[in-house]
Amino acid sequence: MKGYDLVGNIAMVKFAEGTLVKDKKRAANFLMSRNKNIKTVVEKVDKVKGRLRTLNVKWLDGEKNFIADYKENNCRFRFDIKNCYFSPRLSEERKIVASMVKKNDSVLVMFSGAGFFPIVIAKNSKCKSVVGVEIGKICCDYAQENVLINKVGDRVKIVQGDVKRVIPKLVSVEINTPTKFACAKTLPFPSHHPTPNFSNLNTPNVNQRYSKLKQKFSLIVMPRPQLKDTFLKDALKVSKKGTRIIYYGFARVGEEKDKMIDELKKIGGKKVKIVKIVKAGDLAPYKFRWRIEILVK
Repeated sequence: MKGYDLVGNIAMVKFAEGTLVKDKKRAANFLMSRNKNIKTVVEKVDKVKGRLRTLNVKWLDGEKNFIADYKENNCRFRFDIKNCYFSPRLSEERKIVASMVKKNDSVLVMFSGAGFFPIVIAKNSKCKSVVGVEIGKICCDYAQENVLINKVGDRVKIVQGDVKRVIPKLVSVEINTPTKFACAKTLPFPSHHPTPNFSNLNTPNVNQRYSKLKQKFSLIVMPRPQLKDTFLKDALKVSKKGTRIIYYGFARVGEEKDKMIDELKKIGGKKVKIVKIVKAGDLAPYKFRWRIEILVK
C-alpha cells in the first residue's frame, strides 16, 4: 500500500503496480479494523481525468457506497467521490483562503466542485456573498445539497456551466434574488436530515437568472484544474480596481515556475500586480501546487 486518503467514511487507497488482489483486500480489511469510522475502502485506479475531474475507483471492502460524508472547517459535505473531485489535503488551504476574506466581500469561486471552497468561505468569514461556478451537473447537485446542509443558502449561490460561458453572464447576475438555480435539484437525503422543500422557488430561465445588477467581485478564488488555459482573462472580466485574485497553478521550482508567473503577468499586463507566491501542496516529485495572490490595479 503506497498510501491512502481518508474522506469521511471512505478510505481511498493507492497501491504499487502489480500488487495482488488478495493483498489489496488484506490491506483494506486492516484499515477497516483499525478505524471504525471507515465504512468503505476503495482503490484509486487512475489519476483524475478530464475537465470534469472524474476518478476511477474500485470497491475493495465494506459497504458498496461511493457517497462520502465528510467534515472539515466547521462544515459538512456529501458528495460522490467518483464524480466530484476532492482532496482532503486541501482542507488547510481552504481554511487559509477563508481567513483572507474581508467583511462584506463579494466572492467568486471558479471550478467550485461540490461547494467546498464556497461553503468553507461562507461558514468561516463575514463575506457578503459567494457565487460558485462549476461545469459538472452532478457536482452542482451535491453543492446545492451541501449549501442546504450547512445553512448558507442566504449567501451562497451555485451556478452550473462552463466558466467561459457563465462569466459574461455573471457580469449582470443579481446575487440577492431568492431564486433556485438550474442545478439546484433535490438529492436523496439521509434519514436524519429532512429533505428540503423547493416548492416555493421557481427555476428561472437563463435570461431571468442573470439580470438587472452589474456585478463585480472583490475576491476571486481559482482552484483550477491542471489545464493549459489560465482562465485569468475570464476572472478579469468580473474584477474591479482592488479585486484580489487567488490563483492556483502547477509547476516545478525554477524555470517552469518562472514561466507560469511570466504568463500571468503577460495576460494581466499593467492591470495586475503579483503580490505573493506560496507553495500550497505537492503534486508529484519536485512538482508543486502554488497559490498566487494577484491584485487588480
